[in-house]
Amino acid sequence: MKMSESARPVGLSKSRIMAGLQCHKRLWWTVHEPAAPELQPDEIVKAAMDRGARVTEIARTVVAYNAGFERGVIEQMAETM
Repeated sequence: MKMSESARPVGLSKSRIMAGLQCHKRLWWTVHEPAAPELQPDEIVKAAMDRGARVTEIARTVVAYNAGFERGVIEQMAETM
């Protein structure tokens, strides 16, 4: 027997659990109406997300640069272990 769309069990993810903890309606919208306007970020939230993405990009560049040990250093460290 095939389950209807509404009767099909919905899997929980960490993001869905957090949405439900923040607001029960938000969890319902996330599961049943993911395109609901209530779930769309406003301009302030979009700007904050863009800043966060930029910080992540800069951090990855810095970490990648600092992780670039001179050639042979990692091999020397491995030999001492």
